[in-house]
Amino acid sequence: MVSATQQSSRIRRRKQTTNGKWGKRARRRSGTPAFAIHPEGYDKSASDAKKDLPMANHPSAEKRNRQRVKRTLANRSTKSAVRTELKSARTLVASKPADAKAAVTAAESVLARAASKGAISKKAASRKTSRLAKALHKAVAAAK
Repeated sequence: MVSATQQSSRIRRRKQTTNGKWGKRARRRSGTPAFAIHPEGYDKSASDAKKDLPMANHPSAEKRNRQRVKRTLANRSTKSAVRTELKSARTLVASKPADAKAAVTAAESVLARAASKGAISKKAASRKTSRLAKALHKAVAAAK
């Protein structure tokens, strides 16, 4: 007979394992991918890559892995462009509110493009656009 505390500790241990189904779910929930991200894909000749990384066993899983790598790289560059544009717009709003309108418009455009590509969610893009416009309006009103 197993007590309730022993049962819960067994479940906890099972969730912490990396090869059980609970471990994969926990990893996905925590934001880390189930497979490591490599821009060039997997180098099958490297012996250390075989040891460290789990490999796909089915053609469909290999294809999904290739797609994931491509999409991750595309999303990474799009998100980087968004962050750069937002940073420049925010610094202009803080320093020169009168001249920041063009930078804010450019940042809104980049945000909308990233949302349409699916790199960021539409709601996140809308929220950032709204906050940027609010900051610009507040800065312009304070400068008068």
